[in-house]
Amino acid sequence: MKYVKTILALSLYMSAVQNMQAQESSAKESQKEWSIGIGMSLVARQDDRVSALTYKSWQPVYHMGWQKTTVSTRQTLDSRFTKNLSGDRNRILNLRFVHPDVVYSLEKKVGDVWIGGVFNSATMLSFPSSTTNHFENVPINYTISNTLGIKVSYENDVALSNGDALSLGASAEASLLGYVIRPAYGHPYPDQFLESGTFSPTRSKMTGPLLRSGKIRSLGSYQSFRLQFGISYIFNERVSISLNVRLSTEQIQDVNRATWTAQDMLLKVGYIY
Repeated sequence: MKYVKTILALSLYMSAVQNMQAQESSAKESQKEWSIGIGMSLVARQDDRVSALTYKSWQPVYHMGWQKTTVSTRQTLDSRFTKNLSGDRNRILNLRFVHPDVVYSLEKKVGDVWIGGVFNSATMLSFPSSTTNHFENVPINYTISNTLGIKVSYENDVALSNGDALSLGASAEASLLGYVIRPAYGHPYPDQFLESGTFSPTRSKMTGPLLRSGKIRSLGSYQSFRLQFGISYIFNERVSISLNVRLSTEQIQDVNRATWTAQDMLLKVGYIY
């Protein structure tokens, strides 16, 4: 009986050790990170629905993100918000902008790079105003795009002598197919809402026609590209401070063409767990 108890105790001990090792291995193979950031963005926008001129401005950009990395896969959720609510009063026409976007990607490691798909949901709201009162009845224009595309990224981690780490990364994204909601002319009403018996000057019940008014667009009529570079300093495998630069451009080929580009510089702080 004494030997049975000894063997049972050893078995329980070995089982506990194996479970602890498995948990430690799982923790090393899976890493998550939450991050927040703030920075500045140089934005250039041109929309033929309103004006043939290109409007440039510096504006703040805010970021919140999440990332999960395993040995073979990586998921990234990146949300950004930029706005420019002030205009040049010396111009006859002013354009103010609000631009939120959310990007989700799922990548698989192939050799030294990560390759996968990306979903981008972006909304561009513009508020035209004029000293000539030409836009009193058109207070807002919008473009809402939901796109699917491809993403390729690379990351190199360097361990430092003090136990911290330095990480260098770069990525490229391109949309391939999208559902774009955008009135062709300078008013906020979708075509279905302008039908007799549907239109209301108060814009009541416009949400349904607006959501259904989008068009499927491919590379021939809608282009969206993003390049991103970043450097991160990681303290004690838990806290990261990153400097991130993103270059992005979007273009719509339509009755009235629109193009906007942005150069973002972002300082981020992350918590790794």
